[in-house]
Amino acid sequence: MGLTLAEKILSKRAGRLVRAGELVVVEVDQVMVVDSIAGSFFKRLEQLQATPRFPEKVAIVIDHVAPAANVEVAKAQKEIREWGNRYGCRVFDVGRGICHQVLVEERLALPGGIVLGSDSHSTTYGGIACFGSGMGATDIALAAASGRTWLRVPETVKVTFKGRLAPGVTAKDAALEMVRVLTADGATYMSIEMHLKDGAEALTRSQRLTLANLTVEAGAKCGLVVPSG
Repeated sequence: MGLTLAEKILSKRAGRLVRAGELVVVEVDQVMVVDSIAGSFFKRLEQLQATPRFPEKVAIVIDHVAPAANVEVAKAQKEIREWGNRYGCRVFDVGRGICHQVLVEERLALPGGIVLGSDSHSTTYGGIACFGSGMGATDIALAAASGRTWLRVPETVKVTFKGRLAPGVTAKDAALEMVRVLTADGATYMSIEMHLKDGAEALTRSQRLTLANLTVEAGAKCGLVVPSG
């Protein structure tokens, strides 16, 4: 039996053939931290007595509370800028854009790569066939400190989108219908592998990112759109 897209990506990174259910340790291409979690991320690293092993692989995006809503948030954002400058990590400041789009636009998330984010919708990167997954501050800090993470290779559920979107129907509508069919926990810790056929190949990169973004609403570990068109 052939490999799923998630198995292919993780097999390449593990340096051996892996199947669903196996535990693997893999190198991470990028660790993405959002402003609202940054303080916890810094504290976890401090507790680990660690700093980013590969600073160029850590990006902090100030987008969840931008501009700052009060003085305390402004101080926290100032700390982010100073911390990023101290350790040589990228900081995308207020106004640059939303974290997931920024990483794709900056080519920090690429097809076949692995990106971990402190935001649950880090599954978004699967829109370009990048294994993206959201994790908590502790796991994110460990990934930044070591450059690696461990994963259980997820089972895969296949979803096929056929035809073009009707007038007035958006990619988000299609994604929400997928979640309705799968249910809110129907793909828990699974990879949702999305195939586009019979005109659905015309979906834009932005629309594919939207499909991947919403897979977490079905409990998915990642959502991968199989490249087409």
